[in-house]
Amino acid sequence: MLANYFRSYLIEGRQEDAEEFLGFLLNGLNNEMFELMKPVLDSANTCSVLKSTVFEKTLIRAIFGGQLRSRIMRAGVVSTENIQPNLTLQLNVYKVKTIQEALETLVIKEQLEGLTSPNTNEVVQAWQQLMLDVQPVILILHLKFFDFKPDGCRKIIKALEFPVDLNTESRLMLSSKSQTPEGKKYMLFAVVYHVGDKATRGNFYRCLPNGK
Repeated sequence: MLANYFRSYLIEGRQEDAEEFLGFLLNGLNNEMFELMKPVLDSANTCSVLKSTVFEKTLIRAIFGGQLRSRIMRAGVVSTENIQPNLTLQLNVYKVKTIQEALETLVIKEQLEGLTSPNTNEVVQAWQQLMLDVQPVILILHLKFFDFKPDGCRKIIKALEFPVDLNTESRLMLSSKSQTPEGKKYMLFAVVYHVGDKATRGNFYRCLPNGK
């Protein structure tokens, strides 16, 4: 089944983005594992809620699965939250010089415009904040070096510092409901980077921390 899944996606001669393909691969493996688990779930006559829970506990999710908590705060209104599962963590790099700064930028509280109060139906001050809620065993960072604008896409050409050791222990990053409130320490394994001065062409290469 997984082979058919790949054949439906891959087209000879078409260029593939490395992060998009990785996401496609991980989701395909995750779906394959879930399909293999379904007969066991069905034979046990389990409910759909349990099936959904088990789906989140496939091997792929257990290794690469993270979770962001998005909180929207409106003046005079109880804040609302929603969960955003992810297999890769996307980071904007346009205004930062290091990975640590990119992570801190991700969780900065941002003001929202045009939101109304459900009590008065009037426009009120509102903010949104993302926080790390579940940290994966293996953290995959997607650094967004492509800037999409109405007139096209351009590549952001800049140097960015990659630390060998990365800590997520800052309380500013972590949700108060985080399953790992002490943060985690990650060691850099490899970097996949795009070589080329344009977003529409180039090649992807893998580089190890020792430069090979």
